This record gives sequence, C-alpha cells and structure tokens, in this order.
Amino acid sequence: MYPDKVFITVADLKSFSAASKVLNKSPSAISKHIRVLEDKLGVQLFNRTTRSLTVTKAGEVFYACCQEVTQLTESAITELSDMTKLPVGKLTMTWASVLSSSKEVKVLREFCEK
Repeated sequence: MYPDKVFITVADLKSFSAASKVLNKSPSAISKHIRVLEDKLGVQLFNRTTRSLTVTKAGEVFYACCQEVTQLTESAITELSDMTKLPVGKLTMTWASVLSSSKEVKVLREFCEK
C-alpha cells in the first residue's frame, strides 16, 4: 500500500464511511487508523463534526507530502517495470559463410562484443 492510502482516501472523499467502502474496511477501522496516525504525528489532521469532515492546515501539508511520495513510488514502479522490458539473454545467430566478410557481420560482431 502506498504512503498512507487511508489518509489520502479520507481526505479525497471527506468521509470516513465513504473511504471505508472504497478501502473495504469498517468505518471504525478507518477512524482508528486516522487516530493512530494523528497520535504518531502529534497533530490533528481533520476537523470532525457530526455533519462534516475537513482537512486541517497540518492535514493539507501531510496530504501534499503523501501525494508527492505516492507519485515518486508510482514513478519508481514504472521505471523498474520498464527495465524488465529490455531485451536480455543470449542471442544466437547463424548465417552463410559467404556473408562472413560483409559489412553487416562486422556491425553485428561489434554489437555482440558490447
């Protein structure tokens, strides 16, 4: 899971219950996660009333940081998965002996040496 996906989801949806549906967790589990996170950070991330949920200034700062880390993580995952798409392994080629002195073979020989 990316850096505090629960926090980001709650902030985006502005609702514990909506986040709980998206993340397939109970609303109480979402609330507890946010409470533990706030205790760990030593700041209040949300202003809660019975009718609304808003992000505090500290929550906005944390949200921006989480978004940045998430983007960096996704970028790293993409870069690493692209690395696996590069050709790797042994390449075996055969050709007629007539071509052995051709220009193409010299280029292929240089390629193979690299």
